[in-house]
Amino acid sequence: MGLYAVITADIIQSRKQVLPFERIEQTLASFAGEHLVKSFALSRGDEIQGVVSDLSVIVSLVRRLRYVMWPLALGWG
Repeated sequence: MGLYAVITADIIQSRKQVLPFERIEQTLASFAGEHLVKSFALSRGDEIQGVVSDLSVIVSLVRRLRYVMWPLALGWG
């Protein structure tokens, strides 16, 4: 069994955002990669989570996710 990492992002001030959550979910659904064990998805309403199998791609995935989710501000964990 390999090593996995969960990438978690919180949408900052999600109640004040103008983007509808349906659009966010569509964007996340199109965000795919061979290293994703579990695709990025909304959970708890304003939290984005995904699971990766290759730790070396975490930085590039976070940068790409920040880009596709702009103008939303994201807090990371």
